[in-house]
Amino acid sequence: MTRQPSADGPNTAPMQYSYVTSRNPPDQLADSGLPAAGAPAGGVAAGGAEWVLFADWCAVTGHAPLPATSETVLMFFGDCPAAPATLGRRLTAIDAAHRAAGVPLPERTGQVRDVLRGRPARPVRQELPADRVEAALRRLPSHGWINGWFGRRDRALLVVAQAGVPYRRIAALTAGDVTLIDGVATIAATRPVTLHPGEDPVECGPCALVRWLRALHLALTSPATRTLAGAIDRAPAVDGSSPHLCRSRRPLPAGIAEVPLLPPIDPRGYLAIDPRPLSPHSVSHLARGNTTGPGAVHRVDPQTPDEMPPPPPGTPVVPPPTPYTVGDWEQAVARRRADQAHLRGVDRALDETDRKAAELNRRILALLADP
Repeated sequence: MTRQPSADGPNTAPMQYSYVTSRNPPDQLADSGLPAAGAPAGGVAAGGAEWVLFADWCAVTGHAPLPATSETVLMFFGDCPAAPATLGRRLTAIDAAHRAAGVPLPERTGQVRDVLRGRPARPVRQELPADRVEAALRRLPSHGWINGWFGRRDRALLVVAQAGVPYRRIAALTAGDVTLIDGVATIAATRPVTLHPGEDPVECGPCALVRWLRALHLALTSPATRTLAGAIDRAPAVDGSSPHLCRSRRPLPAGIAEVPLLPPIDPRGYLAIDPRPLSPHSVSHLARGNTTGPGAVHRVDPQTPDEMPPPPPGTPVVPPPTPYTVGDWEQAVARRRADQAHLRGVDRALDETDRKAAELNRRILALLADP
């Protein structure tokens, strides 16, 4: 970048700059096939500074300008910061050059959209290591109450996340978004994802989905959680000799198509009356937690009265409680639904708090790093 002084002498007129660097002179731009400032690119004006700035930055940093990836655009925005409106004009010029050259446009990822809106770029999702997912699938149980109930859900979450479905999309999936044909599971994500059966039933993705969907259907249709607990307690452990449920002739459970595929489970194993999906933050937390550590161990629900040992002799007899009528049940359900309506939006508020805390941490680190 060179300064053009005024003809009247230094410091007597506003400074003027022309964007020319010794590392990327105009003849090098011409040799690279990229449009220079003021030159048309395939019939589309290059727009002067916006495109030349990006092309020059690519030449200096060794990135390909055509076609450019979203990661390249993000690094360009970081090295050449500007107001959101200016970044938008630069991206428009980059898109125009891509259209003129007949190459795919850089993808508008969530990180790019965040920067264009003046927000901190959301963290880039790290792929789950295959060996850690395999270890988690072998460690997470599918039998035994209560850990087998949580384990089935987390196993289903891991196989979907490993297939590349974004966490936000995983949180929005419903049970009806999963179909099974000849042992192959298809997930209706932004781009449909296909899971083929594995040789080992422990690591088979479609089998993990079938086990979870059957348990979820039983939890939503049984009159009491005790029914679900008994079924999971009686279920055999999954090992290399277990049958492939994905190849069973039994179809996937019906009647729960609109239910979130991965709803929250409270510490005692209960689902909400009107199940809501896990938040994207919770999905990310569970995926990373199960692949980087031993995972959570859940306590067993306390014994029911008829399963408890008889009281010792001489214990005062407590009169039975008042019978629980249908009206009492309806009133309790109405109160619980009202409480859920009152708390709706808490997850979004907590996500916003996390985002603000991360931004404050980023600013503190920037201040500490500034000499």
